[in-house]
Amino acid sequence: MSTKIDTNKIYLRSHLFGVLFSFEKSILDIRNSLVDVFINAKNIKELEEELENAEQEILYYRELSRLYTHLKEENDNLRNMLRLEKEIQYSAHYSKVIFRDPSLVSDFLVINKGKKDGLRINMPVVYSSPNSEKLVLVGKTVEVGLDYTRVKVVTAKNFFVGVRSQETGYTGVLRGQGSWHQNLALDYIPVEATPILGEQIITSGGSDIYPEGLYVGEIQGIGQNVIEEFFQILYIKSEFEYSKISEVFVLDYVNNYPDFSEFKDIDDGI
Repeated sequence: MSTKIDTNKIYLRSHLFGVLFSFEKSILDIRNSLVDVFINAKNIKELEEELENAEQEILYYRELSRLYTHLKEENDNLRNMLRLEKEIQYSAHYSKVIFRDPSLVSDFLVINKGKKDGLRINMPVVYSSPNSEKLVLVGKTVEVGLDYTRVKVVTAKNFFVGVRSQETGYTGVLRGQGSWHQNLALDYIPVEATPILGEQIITSGGSDIYPEGLYVGEIQGIGQNVIEEFFQILYIKSEFEYSKISEVFVLDYVNNYPDFSEFKDIDDGI
């Protein structure tokens, strides 16, 4: 018995199987690729959602951190102001600055206390220096409303105050030159005086308005008075910074000296 094998059919079947297998494999590869794409897209979406949530949490904690820092600064500042209020030897009114000129060149600022709080015209205004614990002269009250007061600052043009150098003891009249100027001018310093650069300047006392010892600033320059040949001019860098001040004390100061106002050449509380 003999068996006849049709080799052509076998070859054709093998070839057809190879073609179908390659086609099926390609279809399967495409299917797997599409599945991977959908899975990756889903993973990407989930990752994006997780990233967005993480960013929201970061913003939340960053805002909490900012608020904490702000509250801590306010608390520290208030604690410092309360400490100063206890140490000030005069009755003092703690006040907040509620207006300043956005251009930062104004000669005035406004605080949130007024007549109902006992404020009146020509009261000295001070604040605590951020660089030290000294009381720094800010200016004086010039307009008092019921619940607000306008303060003329020490850098204002035609602001005058009697001062002295703390180390060498020379006295003179300090005047503002307008807030656009960098330095105050100190007049009536004798030509033979030997002031020191960096020397501290304080209020001299004996004034109707300003008590003795309020810190003004330090000597930054020395010049010759072109009008008065017997005097020199000192240029003083004020410790007061208009753009940074937010809280002040208004001092209820009354001097115990006799009234010599009829002898004054400049009636501005010198």
